[in-house]
Amino acid sequence: MYREAEVRGAELLQRLLRNCDEPSMVIRLTGQLADETRHIQLLTDLLDEFGGIPRVIRKKVLPPRCSNGSSTIALETLAYLYATEARLQQRYREHAAQRGEDSRIVNMLRALVADEEWH
Repeated sequence: MYREAEVRGAELLQRLLRNCDEPSMVIRLTGQLADETRHIQLLTDLLDEFGGIPRVIRKKVLPPRCSNGSSTIALETLAYLYATEARLQQRYREHAAQRGEDSRIVNMLRALVADEEWH
């Protein structure tokens, strides 16, 4: 679930970057994309460490209007991404606070929360 959320976030960031011509936004979105892809790798490594198998994540079909690259769509996508990141960050915190959780998982979740705070 967490890995899929990070993959979906990376997909949204890639979509935004393909349509962005504002240098300061390109820099910020690129940094966030780098974090998201690092999170995917960390979660995949942890999953492998526990003997799990990464699930195939199929590309979701987005509504046609999301592919037109307009600034309104970009703002809607940024708002969606912000809300999703906030929910995910809260979920990571709640999970890390659970009693009896494996320390490797807790440490991973805390690292992810620290990255998510600047997003």
